[in-house]
Amino acid sequence: MRSHKVSRYRADNAAIKARITTRTIKSRTNSISTYSRPAKDKTRKSIPKGKKEKKTTMSHGISILGNIWIAPEKVDEFFRHFKPIYDLVVAEPECRFFEIYKDLEDPGHISWVEDFDATEEWLREVQLKKKYYDSYLTATKDMQLRPRDIRIVKPLGPPFLTSKHEVKA
Repeated sequence: MRSHKVSRYRADNAAIKARITTRTIKSRTNSISTYSRPAKDKTRKSIPKGKKEKKTTMSHGISILGNIWIAPEKVDEFFRHFKPIYDLVVAEPECRFFEIYKDLEDPGHISWVEDFDATEEWLREVQLKKKYYDSYLTATKDMQLRPRDIRIVKPLGPPFLTSKHEVKA
């Protein structure tokens, strides 16, 4: 009888520990799904010691879609002011992606996408309040043909995320 109680006590403790582990993992990753440990796949090749497995998923942070309309003759001057800010933003550890686009039909229409591994609150309260934007905004204000359009958007992620290759410089 006593061994039965001890076994049951150990089983109950194991169940409690499993629930605690699940909650801890969920709170560390802010995941909304429950964590379940996958069964070991005996057919999967092991990763050599010292090498890391590539991540196949990414968290979906927050992005900025920017548009500005500059007189075509001032585009080069605009980029002289924009490039230093671009370099500072991509140096931020939260910045995952920053790409600039030029409209084929309107050479003065410049667009960009900035993607951050962060929250909207961090973007608004930390990133967008950085002092290094001030000189750029002041220098480019009179170049604009119309007000810039800046939008904060949330990427949808899978199934609406595809990346087929690495960017080549």
